[in-house]
Amino acid sequence: MPNLDVIYAKCMREIAQASAGKISEDEAKDILKAVRRDADSLMQQKGLTAEQAVNDLIARRAKSEELEAAQRKWEEVLRTRAEAAIWKRLESGPDKVSAYQAFLEGTNSIFAGARDSIDVRQHAISKRALGGMMARMRSENLVPYFTDPAHSDDIAREMFKLGRTPEARAAMDAARPAANPQVRRVAEIIHETQAVLLQRARRAGAPIQELEGYMWRQGHDMLRIRSAGFDAWKAKIGPSLDWAKIAEQSGGDVDPDKFLQATYEALSSGVHLQPDGSLAPVRSGRETVALSAHRKLHFKDADSWLAYNREFGTANFFEGVTQGVQRVSRSVALMERMGPNPQAMHEKIVARVKTESRTQSELIDRLNNIDVVFNNAVGKNLIPGNPRTAQIAQMARKVISMQSLGGAGVASIVGDPNVAALELKWQGHNPLSAILDLYAGQVKNFGQSEQKQFAEALGIVAQADMANALSRFDLAEPVTNATDRAGRAINWAYDKFFRLNLLQGSTDASKTTFSMLMSNRLAQVADRTFDKLPAQTVRMLEMGNIKAGEWDVLRAHGSKVGGGRYWTADAARSVTDDELRPLLKAEGLKDTALNLQRYRDDLDTRISGMFYDRTAYALTEQGARERRLMLLNHDLAPGTAAGEAWRFVMQFKGYPVTYMMRTMGREMASNGGTFAKMQAFGVMAAQLTAAGYVTMVAQDALAGKTPPDPTKLSTFYAAAVKGGGYGLLTDYMFGEYIPGRDPIAGALGPAAGKLSALMTIRAKAMGGEDITTDLTRFARSNIPGQNLIWFKGMIDFTLNHHLNETLSPGYMDRMEKRMEEDRGQRFFFRQ
Repeated sequence: MPNLDVIYAKCMREIAQASAGKISEDEAKDILKAVRRDADSLMQQKGLTAEQAVNDLIARRAKSEELEAAQRKWEEVLRTRAEAAIWKRLESGPDKVSAYQAFLEGTNSIFAGARDSIDVRQHAISKRALGGMMARMRSENLVPYFTDPAHSDDIAREMFKLGRTPEARAAMDAARPAANPQVRRVAEIIHETQAVLLQRARRAGAPIQELEGYMWRQGHDMLRIRSAGFDAWKAKIGPSLDWAKIAEQSGGDVDPDKFLQATYEALSSGVHLQPDGSLAPVRSGRETVALSAHRKLHFKDADSWLAYNREFGTANFFEGVTQGVQRVSRSVALMERMGPNPQAMHEKIVARVKTESRTQSELIDRLNNIDVVFNNAVGKNLIPGNPRTAQIAQMARKVISMQSLGGAGVASIVGDPNVAALELKWQGHNPLSAILDLYAGQVKNFGQSEQKQFAEALGIVAQADMANALSRFDLAEPVTNATDRAGRAINWAYDKFFRLNLLQGSTDASKTTFSMLMSNRLAQVADRTFDKLPAQTVRMLEMGNIKAGEWDVLRAHGSKVGGGRYWTADAARSVTDDELRPLLKAEGLKDTALNLQRYRDDLDTRISGMFYDRTAYALTEQGARERRLMLLNHDLAPGTAAGEAWRFVMQFKGYPVTYMMRTMGREMASNGGTFAKMQAFGVMAAQLTAAGYVTMVAQDALAGKTPPDPTKLSTFYAAAVKGGGYGLLTDYMFGEYIPGRDPIAGALGPAAGKLSALMTIRAKAMGGEDITTDLTRFARSNIPGQNLIWFKGMIDFTLNHHLNETLSPGYMDRMEKRMEEDRGQRFFFRQ
């Protein structure tokens, strides 16, 4: 039996002869060095002879090439289907540019599919997966195990065992048993959620292997990696990797040094953060590769990965799992709608539109910013230019929020039902009963587990939803993972602050109540065929791209929760294959198991997307369109000078911009004539002004003040502002203790206002004036959490008023006189 050296020398000669001088001796040695390394590994692992090992490698390579050819054919099929589907959507819209923008980010205009956008689908798939996962954990009382960091490592170790053969898993259990049954069950639920998503990604064209030992998507801190340098990073990660597994997944020829060098360059430059980036030098630029590339790093065991993550990772266990689901969901939505290479498809569609519209200069002009629309919709402009700068700036804005938004929860409790009632009215609900039901639901569903579980399963509320609640103020962007102690402390305080001020709880309660009312309304009309539905319901279904034949099939698949009837996206999961086959035929698709599952997935996403989208309207939450307009139609990336400066300017302006774009935009698009528009705006303004007044009364009462006089013009104006686009900015808009505020500083954002106040104090100091009072008030008003609604009245009464009186005798008399003159108010009592 020839040994490996003999085979090696023979191969050298054959390579030289076969290449006819095209492959140098050094190149031939590199090829054979990789072969020999892989053969050695197989001989050690499987006890093969040298010849058997080489034959095994040849067989693997042949199979890899065969699979690669099949993969490329499947991708071509998917590309052809995607292009045909996109073009069909464009031809059914008002014009191809408007229809393509709606396809990417949605629009208020009324036509079929106007709200079935890439942006909505990304959120729908993510929230459906995360919400379903949390609902399952909640039903088994496992949420505390998932969210408690003390269990994270144990869950990760259990996840590393999953997806393996029963024998391998039994051996791992024998070596290290599960910490407890609950930890193992949490790991199984997470693994099952990930498996469903990745199976869907494979159906969309991603060449992803089975989930053997997969814990969560690897998060790499590019700054830590860059600071350590290649040698230190390599020394840490090299011994921790399972090189045999990496070689097997890569087709059998991986040079560790070259592999790690390429990986380091990608991780330290941030390429891995991009939607179509790649960690390995293989067919880069394709979403299928980007989705599978992060799994090229296979660790020996869970503890090796955990050790690496602590030193070079960006996320803890909870963040890692949720962000991994969100990233895969984004890629799935992109691939399902735009094929395996979304960027190439976008360029092809734009070129085709330009060609067919070359005589229509107005349409061509509107295509000038279409790349910004695409980049914004798919999240490309969320990649930070400098991650550290982005992190510091985001932490600063969080501190400003904690200084300013102590009363946001009360404003949300009072104001959200009014805005949500306008959305329910648009859907066909009785306006009066809608607002009464929404207020009742706020109380009933606040913190209730059963109702929240319903909303989670629907994909409306998720445990990781804090970012959505807070994006109502600023640009809706991912929360930065803080890896330093100060950043983690600010994130912790931020989370607690918005729970203490009731914003998170009231937002969850509002979402739950709204989604249940919307779902119940659809269940009430489920006995009607599409042509017999109310006009408002037809409008909503068509804008969500749910067709007549699909409704007629799915309407019978409702569900019951607590005695109530509801119609949800679960209808797409409970409908039978036989019921789906006529729909599949109507779309011109073959009756195959794969097509049936893809169609079922698509139905589920469109229905859950409709629920997500209408809830975002009801709760005034941003979408891709609002985010793009807030960025002035530019790719202003975080972590850049221009991007961060503009984000400070736009702080606290997210709600008014979104309110105007969504709520007012919807009314403009839905009411035809000028009189109808004016009438709709009049009703909306009256309703929201009344809600603003109630908010003022509630907040002033907690601050120890009598209700403002509703007959005063200043009270009316304040109520209109508070109930409309600025409803949640209570403390910032009407704060009492921020000196030196001026309209210009207010327009430039709270950070500019604080800077302006400091400059005023500095000017006084340079002029020889006493600045003790100004400095004291400025410092006190900028203590995070000092204006939390629970404590503001008590702190004012026991400390602030006394301090103000000491610093400026007669202050209280002057303030109460001003309150009386402006809004007819006084304090309930004074010392």
